[in-house]
Amino acid sequence: MELLARQQQIGETLEQYAINMMALFKRVAIAGNLYPEITKIRMFVKGLHPELASAIRPFMFNSLYEAIDQAR
Repeated sequence: MELLARQQQIGETLEQYAINMMALFKRVAIAGNLYPEITKIRMFVKGLHPELASAIRPFMFNSLYEAIDQAR
């Protein structure tokens, strides 16, 4: 599944990656696959560039939007 394999690409901005991830989550939700918020957060962080993922991984987030804001 594309969502599980999604990684932030070299040269891809955080904004581009976040927008794409949110679109993928929306697409799977429309298909009837609803992920819990914590799963969305983990998938988002896991796909970030390693340095950025390491910097925000210690934080606890209540929503995907909080994780995106912290990554900025």
